[in-house]
Amino acid sequence: MRVFLDADVLFDSVNDSRTSTLLRRIKNAGHEIILPFSVLGEIMLICISEDREDDLLCIRNTCSELKPLFIVSLEQSAICNLERLR
Repeated sequence: MRVFLDADVLFDSVNDSRTSTLLRRIKNAGHEIILPFSVLGEIMLICISEDREDDLLCIRNTCSELKPLFIVSLEQSAICNLERLR
């Protein structure tokens, strides 16, 4: 099974040990953790604009532990390809 993460889940993993435990259990059960690049952008924007560097470090550590697969949506990929052709 593939489990797609969003920014709220990652921010919850910083503040709630139950969420981080659940994510580790999902990974240890052999499921794929998927993290879209757009979610990474959202996390960066929130952490920088709200001065939440500690949260950003915690999320980085969580991602380092979970080793998620990073994906780019088809829409984002199409936009990048169009820009490259110009």
